[in-house]
Amino acid sequence: MTHGPSPSAKHLTVLLLSVAAILHTGCFSNDSPPYFTALLTNVYKEQATVEHFSLLYTWEERGETPFLKPYSLAAKELIVELMTPSKEDEKRVNITTERFPFEALKEIEIELTDTGKQIIISTIDGRRITATTNFPAILKKDPAAGYADMKIFAQGISAAADTQTGYKLELSFIKKISFTKRTDR
Repeated sequence: MTHGPSPSAKHLTVLLLSVAAILHTGCFSNDSPPYFTALLTNVYKEQATVEHFSLLYTWEERGETPFLKPYSLAAKELIVELMTPSKEDEKRVNITTERFPFEALKEIEIELTDTGKQIIISTIDGRRITATTNFPAILKKDPAAGYADMKIFAQGISAAADTQTGYKLELSFIKKISFTKRTDR
């Protein structure tokens, strides 16, 4: 005679706990105030108003194994690398990582130059900062790992013609991001 739950009851319990964990992570969002609305202009000069705007940084890292581990970070800040001339050697540059919270930003422009793309950041206090389009190395979890498939996406909810749909576009296809509104609810 056996005591305890039957094997099918154990399987049902494991299945229910697995489904509950999946539903729990999929139904809740960690998005919290403040919320930002931005007017995005893509490289084809099409515009979209995006509510609950954020940037999604995605990348993969390879450690000692040949397998890549995916990572992502949704943020309400622009994380960029700045290159400034070195004071010691004028042929070299210093690379620093800067974080710009959306509260401090007026506009982000991505421009094509002779040497590639650059980001022009306009702040609310009137500063204009030029940054690279390099993926911020500070996001790597393991400094010794190699990383690949680095992408930055603009994401949020597109509010066009009385319909709301999810919006996601890779930053390399965006020409300008203008912050139009901040709300706390």
